[in-house]
Amino acid sequence: IHDSGYEPSPFLSSFRNEPLDRSALSGFKGWLKHIRDAPLQLRLVLYQEENDELFRNIRDLFIPHSRRCMDIDIRVKCSLEFANVEELPIRIQCSPSANSIRLNFRDMKRAEPPVTWASLDLSSFSVSAPSPSHLRVLELSIDVMCRFPERRADFQLPHLRDLSISVDIFDRSAVDDFFTLLSSCPILSTLNIGTRGVFNETFERQSLSITLPSLTNFSISSSIGVFADHLLRSLSCPGLRTCSFTANDSMGAATPQYLRLITEFLSCYETVPRPPLSDLTIRFEVPYASATPTSVLAGCSTALTNLLDRVGNNLNRLRLRELVVQPALIQRMTILPGSDGSDVL
Repeated sequence: IHDSGYEPSPFLSSFRNEPLDRSALSGFKGWLKHIRDAPLQLRLVLYQEENDELFRNIRDLFIPHSRRCMDIDIRVKCSLEFANVEELPIRIQCSPSANSIRLNFRDMKRAEPPVTWASLDLSSFSVSAPSPSHLRVLELSIDVMCRFPERRADFQLPHLRDLSISVDIFDRSAVDDFFTLLSSCPILSTLNIGTRGVFNETFERQSLSITLPSLTNFSISSSIGVFADHLLRSLSCPGLRTCSFTANDSMGAATPQYLRLITEFLSCYETVPRPPLSDLTIRFEVPYASATPTSVLAGCSTALTNLLDRVGNNLNRLRLRELVVQPALIQRMTILPGSDGSDVL
């Protein structure tokens, strides 16, 4: 740790189940007071479930300075069993000048419903703010919520390029927050989505239309097909080059319907005649049951063939898992000269 004037001064610290060193904490406080006008970089790796007292001391020392940070990276292994619920969520403020924020709170006990461990305050990121947000990278785990401006339509992340987010899709507010974020990123280029829980179909699913013209890399890990359908039908991403679709155990084995949905999404619902897609991954975690009707297997094979016919013009890498691939489809694939065949996995 060093003071570098008005260049960002890093906090690069990992704390585990170690003795509480009060002299070190006192030293940190003195250092923070000494550089109170300097921007900071903050990286914390904490193990709350092993030493909650140390976690609270480090939290109370560093988090009040989060608004001074140009980069924030906080990773915590935690458990509600050892936490004071009245102290949650931890409020983390963000400066409009911040470049990256990564908040990963991993609940080791997987509490249900999920516990909100942290709240990221984005309420000042408005079109009417004196200075726009310069945030380029945002990574949020399922146990982190966001605070937005009172008028969500005014919320903007005009420079965000990389968004990685996990969503509890049973929670209406978490789903709304997710779509608020997506709607605010006009130049987003990388989007990674993970979901947990069962989509509450009692929600009023409004028809959404979100265009991400700069998006080139897209990844989704789905826990239920109903939400995947809702999401993919809400997005238009004409510039995609790398895509990964993972169906978790709760989604079951492959279906022709889901493969057709992927085809429609990748072709922007027939509006892009030759998608630039070059790298495609489709993974199902659950294999077909031995009693799966042959009509389902044949339907999946046909849907996969149609998918590649529709969006595979520029494809040079294909990875599949737990999908039926008939010999006729393999025979139609072109292995590039000099390739050992590893481009087709």
